[in-house]
Amino acid sequence: MTLLSDVVRTSTQVSGTPSRLAKVRELADCLGRLEPDEIRVAIPYLSGEIHQGRLSLAMQACRRRAPGPRSRPR
Repeated sequence: MTLLSDVVRTSTQVSGTPSRLAKVRELADCLGRLEPDEIRVAIPYLSGEIHQGRLSLAMQACRRRAPGPRSRPR
């Protein structure tokens, strides 16, 4: 089992190097370590696109989760 942090690390390394050969080497190494069922999940991370598209939270959801004001002891 490959950790998501390994895939993220590879993505960071690939985005930080201008060398195409180094990018290909990093990607091939990462993909070679993945289990077959992990590849479908890792590809979007390695290509910079996630399945969900945009990640966001609605303000209403945040307000529902936010704790109320604390009461002061008297």
